[in-house]
Amino acid sequence: MRRFTLRVAISTLVSGLILVSALSIAAALYYGVKRALYQTTYDMMGEITHSVADKLTQRLFRVERLNVLIADLLQSGTLDLAQEGKFTDFLKAAVKANPSITLIDCGLPSGDKFQALRMDDGSVSLRVVRRTARAVVSTWRHQNPAYAAGSPDSVESLAAGYDPRSRPWYQAGLKAGKRVWADLYSSKAGLNDSNVNPVRDARGNLLCVIAIDMRLEDLSEFLQRIKVGSTGKPFVIDQDYHVIAMPLARDRGMGELVKSVTSGGRTEYSLRAIEELDDASIRHAVLRYRKESGLGGRGYLAFRDPAGRRLLASFLPEPRYKFTFGVVVPEEEVLGPIKRDLYGAMALAGLFFVLALYAAWRISRAIARPLATLAEQVDRIRRLDLADAPAVPTRIREVALIDDSVQNMRKGLRSFKKYVPAEVVTRLLDSRKEAVIEGEKRELTIFFSDIADFTSISEQLSPEALVARLGTYFEEVTGILIQGSGTVDKFIGDAVMGFWGAPSPLAGHAELACRAALAAQESIARLNRRWLDEGGRPFNTRMGIHTGEAIVGNVGFEGRMNYTAIGDSVNLASRLEGLNKVYGTRILISETTLQAAGPAVLARAVDLVTVKGRERAIGIFELLAMRADAPADLLRQAEQSAEAFDHYRNQRWDAALRLLEGHADGAALVLAERCRLSRANPPGADWDGVFRFHEK
Repeated sequence: MRRFTLRVAISTLVSGLILVSALSIAAALYYGVKRALYQTTYDMMGEITHSVADKLTQRLFRVERLNVLIADLLQSGTLDLAQEGKFTDFLKAAVKANPSITLIDCGLPSGDKFQALRMDDGSVSLRVVRRTARAVVSTWRHQNPAYAAGSPDSVESLAAGYDPRSRPWYQAGLKAGKRVWADLYSSKAGLNDSNVNPVRDARGNLLCVIAIDMRLEDLSEFLQRIKVGSTGKPFVIDQDYHVIAMPLARDRGMGELVKSVTSGGRTEYSLRAIEELDDASIRHAVLRYRKESGLGGRGYLAFRDPAGRRLLASFLPEPRYKFTFGVVVPEEEVLGPIKRDLYGAMALAGLFFVLALYAAWRISRAIARPLATLAEQVDRIRRLDLADAPAVPTRIREVALIDDSVQNMRKGLRSFKKYVPAEVVTRLLDSRKEAVIEGEKRELTIFFSDIADFTSISEQLSPEALVARLGTYFEEVTGILIQGSGTVDKFIGDAVMGFWGAPSPLAGHAELACRAALAAQESIARLNRRWLDEGGRPFNTRMGIHTGEAIVGNVGFEGRMNYTAIGDSVNLASRLEGLNKVYGTRILISETTLQAAGPAVLARAVDLVTVKGRERAIGIFELLAMRADAPADLLRQAEQSAEAFDHYRNQRWDAALRLLEGHADGAALVLAERCRLSRANPPGADWDGVFRFHEK
């Protein structure tokens, strides 16, 4: 096997790593540039489309506002349909003042109609249609008399005469029952887009239907004036993907969008299918939009036209007008300068990577062995092997600084282990993730302990002696909890909180918690005997244990957090610790802990209670011993307690008192006193046997 020197090996390795990093960064840069281009395209196309849509909707909005104004004036009585001259003069002035309007129709339920029509020269002609009992009379007033020959007054039969009620715009208004944009309809002037509004009086009676029309040709002329870059094109399509407005070629006009069919002397107009559109860029944009049923989540479409040019298209549906606004632009106009700048930046970055690769190869020759040693030490630290290690010999200042940092990290982690459970630290380091605020619901067995009369004890000791004695006490208690697979959460003054079942799942955690609590009481008893011999006061300790679901995890905020458990189960364990004062007990456990621990533990029934902040009752028991270690008298005491409590629950006061005679412990005395009180004042048939505590 061919062998290499360490310098060559490290140089090759570092160079290879930098090369891989460079390629990875280059790939990331490439895809980042690609995403940036997509985002830029999305933003720019969106801005262009919204700009076109805003300009066009402003034009449409003016039509809507005019329709609302006419309706308001009619409903308020300012305009009166009975005053023909005044009303038609108003319509004439409205058309004259709004160049985008082709005509205003006012159809009455009687079949009469008032109309103001813009003529080809810009003048406005007025038409009044009256349906009498025998005929339809149509009269005109032309601002330009030259139009009198083409649009003369007429009298027609009722069957052949004009009836606005049969027209699509009138029927669309009645069907909608409110102001809407009707579907495109054919008239003598071509295809029209009409905003219709059924106007009713205060009693709901129909006064008329107002229709304000805009010719599609006017919309196309308006779009002709909107500039989208150098060669971009705005357009409008309907819900069936017909183009209804776009910049028109001079030689074709509206014939590019609309086709006509003449039958029986009447000409009908309809939109051309998108496949018939001559403009290739708009045709391909709409066909692609129809095929993909939208923009495919990118916000725009990219495609090539028959000439090979790459085009971008964006669409903005506007359900209010039953239109979709669109823009098609050559990609080069939008992204050309940006692409050239980005590709130049990528080339420059590639040059820098090559230079960095060469520099790294030169430097790597001097740091091979110290880095290998440091890597080994860091890996030991990762495994929480925090024993001291000799300094790494090196002449490179930066490597020496790294070695010093590793030494300090080792010392810091040794200190860190004293504040945080070791298992939590190990899991955090193994995950190679930063600690974050998070939690999960898990079944735990929670433990609380507290020293009785600690305030009076602390007043009798100097601060130094108190801290020293507490240190000895905490070392004994927490050592037993940790040895029993528990997690010490925190110290709260003289209190200790711990739990079993986290951070790692733990089978039999209720039994383990009970074993640890009994062992801790035995150890505390030995300490108390020693302190009594020295003339001091004992640390009589009360403990509470409960098993249930709790939220466990990192709690706090980003700057400071604590791995702990919270929730109703934690509060209940704390309350159980405090209830020891009431019953004169040392260790109280909940019925859920007793059930989870099973027959391995020996406990006696104490009470059925609700604690402050909790409505549901729970049975509490005094933990006496592990059943395998319990003497006969404890077994008998547990049996008698269970029997006495059963009599108490069933209001057999005398039977319970007979079993409690001769027992002078706190729990028995409390139960006996309650039996005597209840016998003197029976609680009634609905008594549930629950004692409710309203204080902590």
